[in-house]
Amino acid sequence: MLGNQQGFEAIKNVLANTVRKRLNISRAVNPVTFEPTIVQTQENCCAEVVEVFLDERKQRYFNATSMCIILDNSRYKHSCLLQQKAKALSIVLHYLIPYSPNLNLLERK
Repeated sequence: MLGNQQGFEAIKNVLANTVRKRLNISRAVNPVTFEPTIVQTQENCCAEVVEVFLDERKQRYFNATSMCIILDNSRYKHSCLLQQKAKALSIVLHYLIPYSPNLNLLERK
């Protein structure tokens, strides 16, 4: 409620977008063929979503002798569940340094 000089109260309705949809994109590039892989989801990004991404990468490259994935430092990407999943799939996880906008394409202008 907003008050004015005469002491009357006025109600101001503020419109808000409460049905906002989020789009999370996980992407990978094969360094030999440069084949991109993009996984999109409207779910919240969490360790479980990254686990699904790791599963999909392992299924796509099931005969690869080694696989490493470079991740940013989001807190959920350091979870024990994700570490265990990567180890079970024989995927080595590497993390960018804490703040590296020059290495993160999303932060480049």
